Amino acid sequence: MSGLSPIITTASLKHTEHLKAIGATNVLDRNLSFEIISQKVKEITKLPILHVADAISLPTTQEMGLALLASGGHLAVVLNPTVEASDGKTVMWVSGVLRAPNNIEFLEDLYQNKASALVEKGAIRVSP
Repeated sequence: MSGLSPIITTASLKHTEHLKAIGATNVLDRNLSFEIISQKVKEITKLPILHVADAISLPTTQEMGLALLASGGHLAVVLNPTVEASDGKTVMWVSGVLRAPNNIEFLEDLYQNKASALVEKGAIRVSP
């Protein structure tokens, strides 16, 4: 639905089927070293990596995400950034907290007017 592809994720491999069902094209074992993950990403796509969403956002995962990005890419983290952007890259902290001042207009509309229909159509799936 986002138009992004491929969608490569790192996770426990026991979640592979679920992650692919919700849109991941490739699931890599989260226990692999950065070097191996980087190599596998390069095998999956020759395209520059312009978007990384870090849902864990520990210093090590932020470092990995930033290192995978091409110049001009964006790293979104859910905890305070611990890495500094360089080489034309951007690091941004994102939050889905409904009552946060910057989120109210967008998320109220999404939650109140659109989310139910998207779930009913199967366009988005809720986490178990």
